[in-house]
Formats: sequence, C-alpha cells, structure tokens
Amino acid sequence: MRSTLLILLAALSARAAEPPAIAVTEFQAEAADRDRAKGLSGVVAARLASFHARVVGLDEIRAALDFEKQRQLAGCAGDSCLAEISGALGVRYLVHGRLDRFGKSALLNAFVFDSRTARSVLRWSQRVDDDAQLVAEAEKFALQAAAALGLEQPQAVPASARLPFGAVAGEPMPAPPLVPDFHLNLKLGNTISSLHGASLSTFNVRFDLEGDYYFNPRWQAFVQVGVVVGSASDTTPGATTGEKSFALIPAFAGTKYTFRALQSLRPYLGAGVTTEAVVGLAWVPASHFGFNLEVGVNLAGVSSDGSGVYFGFTNNFGVLALF
Repeated sequence: MRSTLLILLAALSARAAEPPAIAVTEFQAEAADRDRAKGLSGVVAARLASFHARVVGLDEIRAALDFEKQRQLAGCAGDSCLAEISGALGVRYLVHGRLDRFGKSALLNAFVFDSRTARSVLRWSQRVDDDAQLVAEAEKFALQAAAALGLEQPQAVPASARLPFGAVAGEPMPAPPLVPDFHLNLKLGNTISSLHGASLSTFNVRFDLEGDYYFNPRWQAFVQVGVVVGSASDTTPGATTGEKSFALIPAFAGTKYTFRALQSLRPYLGAGVTTEAVVGLAWVPASHFGFNLEVGVNLAGVSSDGSGVYFGFTNNFGVLALF
C-alpha cells in the first residue's frame, strides 16, 4: 500500500513538473500577407520555446493533422472548433492569430485558447503603421502570453543565439520589453489639504519612495513611504495666530492594476489597504527606466470631521527603475 502511494505521488510530481504544451498555429491573413503572417507565428513560437514550455510548431501541426483538419484550422474561430483542434494535437493551449491590412496600417490580433476551460486566456491586438514593427509586436504578444500562462522565465541567452524564426540574420532585432519582477519609484509632488480646520500654502513639497512587486505584468503589490514638508496657519477661533512649519511621514500599502502591460504608455489604477486611491500614467521608453505622473486621494482626509489638518489630495511626478 505504501509503495503504491509513493509511486502515485511520484507520477503526480512528474506530471506537475512537465512543461505546458502549446501549439502555435499559422496566423491567418489575406494572400498578399500570408508569408508575413506565417513568419510572425514563427516568431511567437520561437519566443515561447525559450520559456519552460513544450511548443508545437507549424511543421509538427501539419504532420499531426490530416488535410481536412488543416482546412478546418484555417477557418477555426469558435471555442468548440479550437477545443477539437487542441485535442487532435494533444495540447492544452492553442495560440492563433490574424494579420489584417487597413490602408497603410496593419492590425495584428492574437489569442491564447485553453482547451481545458474552453475559453480564451489572452486576447491581444496591436495596430502598427510600419511593417518593420510587426516582429517586435509579435515578441510582445509572446511575452504577454508567457506571463498569462505563468511560464518560468527563460535563462539569459546571448542575443545572437535567440534569433526568432522569420528574422533575417544580421538585421538588428528590437529589444523585447522587460517583464519586471520589481520596481522602485521616486516621486516629487504636492499635497493639497482637504480644507478642514486650517489653510495651507498652495504648494507643500512631498517626496515619496514606492516599491512595487509584480505578481504578473498587470498586477502589482506596493508599499509607499513619504515625507511632506510645508507650513500652515490655523484659522480656528482662539488658536494661536501665525504660520507654523510641519513635516509629516505618510505611509500606506496596496495593489495596482496596469491596463497596457509591457507597452511604452501604461495607465494604472491603485488602491490602498485603508482609504487611499491613485490613478496614474507611466511612460517606459527603455527596459529599466521610465517616468510617471500620478494623482491620489485619501478618502479618510476628505470625509474628516474638520478637526486638525488633513491631507486629502496629492499629485506628483516620478522616476521609475525596473528590475
């Protein structure tokens, strides 16, 4: 009995350690763009293969499917059809996409389908005005797909050793966006009182240092500690007249959601574990460096009863360092 349990546990452990099976089908397009679309699906397959995953490419798909199934795959869009194709290939995840042309612009749509749940894990779309950008966009989709599937990060490999399928040797490849694990944000801004009990000078200097941990490219947990320096005059009847300087150390923690993960411009929303809320826009022009603008509100300060000095609103400019 004991040996049977050990064998069962070993089998389950081995199965859990197996990399997920992903089939990358040939992206669809009109006749003039079919070769380009095929190359983009190859770029996605090559990038996913650099992660801990078993990727089924175009040649294996052709070998596994008969002619009728291949014809069915060309027009496959519904969940039942995708599930049938996944079953025929023996994979859980199916990556498919389409390249369309609108005048001088090209639109790349790509999807990741989970046959176990019969639903899409990721729906992705990007429009470009220059065909030279398509390879970089296919790489971005592959990185988002890897993040959505929770694939383990690939080991560092020299750039020359990971030339994607469809790229021409000697051509400079655009650097893929960093999938960060952590970032630091140093912010300088202004704290505005919620106008209860005292009048404050128009500008009160505020410094904040924030650290964010990435669960995935969209969701982060953060901790923020700041220093507010300024002056205030209490207008409460009977209070001592004259301005007094002050220094406060506000701190809070919470979560953030990024809407355009791994893009250059990344709008986000955040909420503290108590009563704080923030909204901002990050601009990340380089892999490890960026800037952000952010506004926040402390709902406790806004709804206070009027006694003392409260700080309800903040706005700031920050510098990001991503790791």
